[in-house]
Amino acid sequence: MKQKSSKRLILFGCQIVLLLAVIPAAGQIRLHDPASDELAKKTRDAFAEFSKGDANVFETMLSNTMSLKEATLAQLYDLNRQGTRDAVNLVPVQTWKQLRGRVKKTQDDFLLAYNAARTILDEKAAQAPDLKAALKLAQDELTALNTKRTQKAAELDAEQPDLKKLKDSLDKLKDALVLSSKPVNRLSDLEIEFNNLKSVWAGIASVKEFWEAAQKSTNAPGLQLTILDVAVTHQQAKVDRLKLDLEEADAAQKRGARIAQRLQVVWFQGEVEAGGPTKGEAKAGLFGQVYKGIGSVADQDERVLVTIGKLAKEAEDEVGTKLDATMKLRNLLDILGRYTTLAGYQKYLLLSDAIEAGVDTHLFSIRRSAINTRDREMLVSYGLDGLAAYHAGGLRPEQIANFFRAAQSIALGVLAWREE
Repeated sequence: MKQKSSKRLILFGCQIVLLLAVIPAAGQIRLHDPASDELAKKTRDAFAEFSKGDANVFETMLSNTMSLKEATLAQLYDLNRQGTRDAVNLVPVQTWKQLRGRVKKTQDDFLLAYNAARTILDEKAAQAPDLKAALKLAQDELTALNTKRTQKAAELDAEQPDLKKLKDSLDKLKDALVLSSKPVNRLSDLEIEFNNLKSVWAGIASVKEFWEAAQKSTNAPGLQLTILDVAVTHQQAKVDRLKLDLEEADAAQKRGARIAQRLQVVWFQGEVEAGGPTKGEAKAGLFGQVYKGIGSVADQDERVLVTIGKLAKEAEDEVGTKLDATMKLRNLLDILGRYTTLAGYQKYLLLSDAIEAGVDTHLFSIRRSAINTRDREMLVSYGLDGLAAYHAGGLRPEQIANFFRAAQSIALGVLAWREE
């Protein structure tokens, strides 16, 4: 009986020694939990499946926004075309004095359109009380947009080279790892490539936390590479955001330049007549030219159609002679054409720029959200992969059974030897 008990004790002792031998010195015994393993895998797979649709969601949002913009611009164009047609139809039956009043109203409407455009872009934006103030606001805004674009370009120029250095140093380390003829227990075993990578990564503040986390996992080169890969992907997202910021700033700067230039075209520096019957009328630009042309007509109470008809008849008799009436007719028709442009085309462009600017803000916001979502999904995905890997580990029942069977075989061999 004592002999059997002794055998059992020796057998049990051998099993314990063997079991402890397979456990890392720095680790602890952790049994595999099938339920947790299954849950972790399902969570990882469900998140991967859920993330597949994100790209389509953002593409749909972009497409819907573009469709809304096109529909809005089409409606604006139709309304503007109708307004222009109405203005043109009234011209022949108006006197030149009445037409001058219509031009002044168009000038006021143009200022109103500019203020409406500012409100579309920013509901808190200051309203211009007059032409000169409007031009000043437009020029000040253009200066601010130029500064912002320069700033965004500088930020991108600062971050983009860092991304390339991170990628290059990590790629060289991976290549060395593949070509190594010796087992690599830690990345620092690849001395030249690791030191090169360390000199690059330690000097880039944006990946400091990732680098420190990788440094704490020196005994797990696979985990270190995963952490470094996450850092590169995260830095890529940062650069992508800066590229988008620069693209948005560039679009805003070009749009601001167009608006400021358009205001200069229609009323130049915004100088207006100080008093008299022409008070408030623009002195220069397209409006100034139209006022001057209308003022050149001797009889301001004569209907436009009558004046044009007289000049046309006189022009017929000028064949082979000095073309006085012909030139007057050409100049007045040119003035009427400029008025039509101001009443329709120029105002449409101003409002359409504002609408496109508002839509652009939304489009860039969607694209920025897409980048941020990919960045977050990447971090969550790596985390779920790590969680699944963790729960897939641990000592499984079949492994424990194998340990004990091996221990039993060894122990029986030892006992058999002792009994001989």
